[in-house]
Amino acid sequence: MSKRISKRNKVEEQLRHVCSLLKWLILRMDDFKKDHQQAFNQHISKLIRCFEDLEKLEKGATSLIPIELLMEMDNFLDPDIYSQKCFSMVLEKNKEVSAKVDGLNYFKECFEEELDNSFSDIKRTRNTKRTRTRTRTRTRTRRNTKLSKKEKKITKLSQITGPVEKRIPKCENCHKKQSQFYCPKCEVYYCSGCEEQTHKKALKKHKKHLYKAPYNELVKKVNFNLCRKHNKELSLYCIDENKLICSECYENCKINDHEILGLTDFSNKIYEKIKIILNKIQNEENQNKETIQKSLENQNKLKEKIKNICKKIENDSDLLIQKIQDSKINHLNLFKKIEIIINNKIETILKDTEKKQKRISKKKIKINTIKKLKSEKNHIKLIQRGKKIIKSEGKMEEKKSRKEKEKGRTGKKKKKKKKKKKKKKKKKKKKRKSEEKEEFDPEMNDENRIKLKNKNKTAWNPSKDYEPGTICGKKIYSSGKHEIKIKIDQFPNPKNQWNQINLGIIKTENRENFINYYDPEETYFFKTN
Repeated sequence: MSKRISKRNKVEEQLRHVCSLLKWLILRMDDFKKDHQQAFNQHISKLIRCFEDLEKLEKGATSLIPIELLMEMDNFLDPDIYSQKCFSMVLEKNKEVSAKVDGLNYFKECFEEELDNSFSDIKRTRNTKRTRTRTRTRTRTRRNTKLSKKEKKITKLSQITGPVEKRIPKCENCHKKQSQFYCPKCEVYYCSGCEEQTHKKALKKHKKHLYKAPYNELVKKVNFNLCRKHNKELSLYCIDENKLICSECYENCKINDHEILGLTDFSNKIYEKIKIILNKIQNEENQNKETIQKSLENQNKLKEKIKNICKKIENDSDLLIQKIQDSKINHLNLFKKIEIIINNKIETILKDTEKKQKRISKKKIKINTIKKLKSEKNHIKLIQRGKKIIKSEGKMEEKKSRKEKEKGRTGKKKKKKKKKKKKKKKKKKKKRKSEEKEEFDPEMNDENRIKLKNKNKTAWNPSKDYEPGTICGKKIYSSGKHEIKIKIDQFPNPKNQWNQINLGIIKTENRENFINYYDPEETYFFKTN
C-alpha cells in the first residue's frame, strides 16, 4: 500500500504541475508571441517533457488532463508543429487506455475546485489586461516575511494554479520545516505549526491547498465530460470552431453548416496522422543509424590506415637517418684519405720542382758561357777581316753602311704590313661569327630544288648546261648577306677528288655539300677547279 500511495503522490504532483503550466502559458500567450518567441518555444518543449514523464509514471494519466484546457491551448499554437506532438497524444492515449481510466478517477477529485476556477481566472485576467483596471483586495498579515523577486514570480503563478514546483518548498514563515499548506490569498507556504499561529479566527475562511492530504478529504467531484452551457455530455467535435460539442450545441452548428465529427472519428483521424508522422520519424531514425554506423566503420578504417601510414613513415625516416649518418662517416673518411694523398703529392711535386730549378740554373749558366764564347769568336773573325767594331747595348757589332741600313728598314716595314693584314682578317672573322644567326632547314622539299648553271663546260659534262641541286640550309647575317648550303645531285668530276666553287669562300668538307654567299636577287654561275 505504501508503494501505491507514493506512486499516487508522484502522479498527483506531476498532473498538478502540467495543469499549472498549461494555465500559465494560456494567460501569458499574447506577451510571449509578441516579444519572447524563444522563451515561449522553451516552455512548450518543457511541457512536452512533462507529458512524457507523466506517461512514464502511469499509462493513461494524460487522459485526466481536461480537454478544454488542451483545446484552449491548441487555438494559440500552430497545428502542424505542436498539437500533433503533445496535445493529440492525449486523445490517442484516451483511445488506448479507455478501460483503465476508471481506476484513476481519484485524480480528478484533486482538481475539482482548481479547474472550475481556472477558466474564470483566465477570463478575468484577459479583461483586466484590456481595461488595465485591476483591484487587489487581499489582506496580508504583518508576521509574513518579505519575499524576494524570484519568490514573487512563484506566488503570481500560485494565485492561478497553486504550487508549481515538483519539490515541496520550505515554510516561508520559519524557513526550517517543509511546508504542508499553501494559502493563495496570503500567497505563502506554511508548515503545520505556522499555519495554526497565523490563520486564526479572522483568517479561517482562507482556502488552503494540502500537499499530503488523504484522497477521501479532497474536494467535490467534477464531470469533465459535461458541456458548460447545457450541462450535457460532450459527444461530438466541431472542426470549424475547434471545440467539443453536446447535442444542443450540435443544432446551432448545423444551422451554420459547420463540419462535425464524432469523437471516435476525430480521434481516428488524429491517430492516423500521428502514425504517419511516427513512421516518418522511425524511417529517418533508421536511416540516420545506418549512416552513423557506416561513418563509424569508415572512421575506424581510416584510423587504421593512418596508423599504418604513420608507422611506415617512422620506419622510413629512421632508415634515412641511419643512411645519412653512415654516408657522413664514409665521406669524412674519404676526405681524410684524400687529404693525406694530396699532401703526399704536394711534397713530391715540391721536391721535383726544386730539382728542376737546380737543373735549369745549371743549363742557364752553360748557355751564357756558350753565348760569350760565340760572341768572342765572331769578334775574332771580324778583326781578322779588318772590319770596324762598335759597341751597342754592351755588345760588339759590325759598323754598317747607309745602303745596308735602308735595306733593313724596308724589311721591317714589310713585316709590319703583313702583321696588320693578319689582324684585319682575324677581326673580320670575329665580326662574322658575332653576326651569324643560324636558321638551317634540315628537311628537303620540292620547293627547295634549284638548278646550277655551268659557265665553263670543260670541267662539267658537256651535254648538260644545268646541274640539278637542292638547298639544304641557310645562315642570315645582320649585314643582309645570306649563306646557303647546296647539295648537288650528280657530282660532275668522276674522280675521287675534292671540288670547290669559285665564288665560295669556305671550302667544302663533304663531297656533295657546298656553301656559297649570294644575294637573293642575283643569279650565280658555278664551276669546278
